[in-house]
Amino acid sequence: MEPKSIHRHVFIFNPQDNGGEALSLVTDFIGNGDGEIYTSQELTLHSYCNAATFILIGSPITSNSLRKLADELDCQHDTALELVRTKEELKC
Repeated sequence: MEPKSIHRHVFIFNPQDNGGEALSLVTDFIGNGDGEIYTSQELTLHSYCNAATFILIGSPITSNSLRKLADELDCQHDTALELVRTKEELKC
């Protein structure tokens, strides 16, 4: 018998884009029979009539990894901005 999802969450990374293009993450929460859960995720890039999907079971995208990614992106953005501003100042 195939495991049954007890809850599903869908997140669209780019809701501002038109309907033909989207990056989505679908997370299914599945009971393992011992009172615990595991997740099955599908990360899909939609481009009009085409789609590419990654199935993530053993390496799910977690809230902790997304927080870490966000922190790292903020730090790298600040570094890049500082480099751009420093180079602009040198041109004067």
